[in-house]
Amino acid sequence: MIDMKIDYAAKEKSMLGSDCQTAEDHRPKYPYGLELHLNSESLKKLGIGPNQFPKVGGEMMLHATVKVESVGASESAGSEGPDAHMTLQITALELEGGEKPNLATRLYGGE
Repeated sequence: MIDMKIDYAAKEKSMLGSDCQTAEDHRPKYPYGLELHLNSESLKKLGIGPNQFPKVGGEMMLHATVKVESVGASESAGSEGPDAHMTLQITALELEGGEKPNLATRLYGGE
């Protein structure tokens, strides 16, 4: 697995050319778009109800099928090279870990 956490120290060093340190503020730990929000309907499809919620701070394994919606690269004057991007649409999702609901709950729903 690849850790996607933003390395602000390396980013600031490359931008400023020195070991400049800034105060830790409320900067995001991970890049925009890497956070998923699941509503009640989505959780129900995954067989997760309030009685099966994992603990906050716990970890789960995510398996997803994605469709590539777009790819591209662009370069502008003064940049250090091309800026690449890719858009992925999650089309199917499965979570592993935490408490697993029993088979009846998964098949027929319920909390």
